[in-house]
Amino acid sequence: MTGDPVQWISTFREELRLLLGDVDRVGINININCDLQNPKGYRPKMRIDARSPSVREGEKQFLVTAVPEDTDRAEEFLHEMRNQGFPFEQYHAPHSFSYFLQGQAYLGTIFLWRDVAKPSISQGTIELIEALEPFVVYILSDVVARYRYADPNMGMLDAIQFMVTDSALSKQEHRVVILQLFGHSYKEMADLLGVTVDGVKHHLKMIHRKTGTRSSTELFAKYFLPRLNLENPEE
Repeated sequence: MTGDPVQWISTFREELRLLLGDVDRVGINININCDLQNPKGYRPKMRIDARSPSVREGEKQFLVTAVPEDTDRAEEFLHEMRNQGFPFEQYHAPHSFSYFLQGQAYLGTIFLWRDVAKPSISQGTIELIEALEPFVVYILSDVVARYRYADPNMGMLDAIQFMVTDSALSKQEHRVVILQLFGHSYKEMADLLGVTVDGVKHHLKMIHRKTGTRSSTELFAKYFLPRLNLENPEE
């Protein structure tokens, strides 16, 4: 019944491991940004990670990463695990199962691992996890819904996605506006994007032209206040 993805993953992972007798380790990746209301129209061009090991405990940092159209989410997750030093040599090659709401909106991926010293995962276990697909889609959708309800930041992510679609922002403009909203200076944005400060200013000019706003305050009022259920402050 929790809306905390970390706690949910920990519990569900253990239950799966017990259910699937010849699995030694279970990995789970959840897309908490999945649009449950419009799965057929969900085409994210950016991934927003709301945590980073470089910040102090109790703080959040939003990292913005481009997501290519043909991204294989399972391979992307495995690549991140390699970068973090996961001991792949201790296991057989993992079996991965990705799940999509209504067959289109990416919800998450489950990875099954087997100790290299033991026989590989049986065909019976593979068939069992495949048979559980409708159930897994349901519970992944449920935890995404619980998280989005519990975390007010999700209203901001929804607003960002609407703004990008409504104003037809480019991928680079998308990144610039997110970085600005999360408090980065022109210099910081330029360094993160690999452009000049003048390049950042040009992107912001185009963003305001496309959104019909003149400042970040106007942009926030137009796209974010209505979706965050906030009232305009009195003059």
